[in-house]
Amino acid sequence: MVSLRDNSIQFFDSHAHQCSQETGGFYIGQEGLPAFDGVMKNRDAVLINDVHNYKIGVEYVCSGFQQTHLNVVKYHPRREKYTKDQVISDIASRRPKLVIIDTLNQPFWQPLDYWKVAMAFPEIVFLMAHAGGYDVHEFVKMAHFTPNIFIDFSFTQHVFGVVGKEPTNKFIKDVMCFAVNNKVVRKKVLYGSDLPFASQEEGLDFYAEEAPFPEEIFCENFKKIIHYLLSC
Repeated sequence: MVSLRDNSIQFFDSHAHQCSQETGGFYIGQEGLPAFDGVMKNRDAVLINDVHNYKIGVEYVCSGFQQTHLNVVKYHPRREKYTKDQVISDIASRRPKLVIIDTLNQPFWQPLDYWKVAMAFPEIVFLMAHAGGYDVHEFVKMAHFTPNIFIDFSFTQHVFGVVGKEPTNKFIKDVMCFAVNNKVVRKKVLYGSDLPFASQEEGLDFYAEEAPFPEEIFCENFKKIIHYLLSC
């Protein structure tokens, strides 16, 4: 059992909307409605951004495609209702170094739509947040065979009962277990919680128990992306 009270545990959270006990991570602003208490806005993400200390602010791109100030952005197709072509056009004009995309958008986007966005920009790293929910196997496949795609299982791991108290979807758990054990895919998986909407500690326990090298998912894979951001 992982205990966050043990200060020797170093981990990075790839999908956090507020600060907690992580060493660093991606701190994602959220704009628009519904609004949630205690959740960062874009202005907070800009203020916390400190790449040398592994704290990466992520600006949320609203459907109005507002100006951004950081080189890491997040698109949320379900919440903002923009199309694949709109996202491709916006990335082309904005040219970020890292793009995070919410993948829980059935039935409006299909897995192939997300893959086409990433393939349009092979020089940009893409983090497919939540790894597709019910389509988790498709996003694990993308991570396996597409060099610039990484995934996390934030939110999905709780909604489908892989961790926490919801009834377990055995198929999704099996796919996640495959991902953290496969010698290729496990190097493309980041730990993410979706804090404050889900528990950090419950997710950490899953990887500590199921992954042969949990330090890859807790630390090493995240640091690979940070080194890429610093080298650009």
